[in-house]
Amino acid sequence: MTAIPSCSSTPGGTWWTPRPTARASTVETRHRDITQLTVDDLEGTALVTASALLDLLTRDEVRQFALVCVSAACPALLTLSVAGRVELAAA
Repeated sequence: MTAIPSCSSTPGGTWWTPRPTARASTVETRHRDITQLTVDDLEGTALVTASALLDLLTRDEVRQFALVCVSAACPALLTLSVAGRVELAAA
């Protein structure tokens, strides 16, 4: 479980306390033809990820993939990196 500190202030000062942010998760890898993905395929899925894929799909295939994810209320994270490294930082 990941904890993100939360800040509490009182007249005596400020302190940080861990606050649980997520419950235990299960990761399952599925290999599918993303151009044939359906809403039923995403049932129970919390997130779809793909790497080095965007440059291989046509505009219509990306549009269809996005439509399926939106229809299934499933977020997607697709990355494309020239160097093969990705770094995410809080805004």
